[in-house]
Amino acid sequence: MPCQTKKAPWSSRTEVAVRAVRKSELRLGETVAIIGSGTVGLLILQVARAAGASAVYVIEPLVARRELAARLGATASFSPGPG
Repeated sequence: MPCQTKKAPWSSRTEVAVRAVRKSELRLGETVAIIGSGTVGLLILQVARAAGASAVYVIEPLVARRELAARLGATASFSPGPG
């Protein structure tokens, strides 16, 4: 079955997120920190939550991305800079 080109970029990014969480050897109830909440960072957030992370913290300079991370299940998000 041929790959649908519109879905291929998302499936590869999701694969990266799943692999990252698997390689981290995350255990049920552990805490996760994600630096950057671009597409892959937000996917890692969701995969980590689904894998049983009790808390997921995101470090991201852009307010809009921090807000999106919160809507997607981040425990809290922080700016890497002062203030």
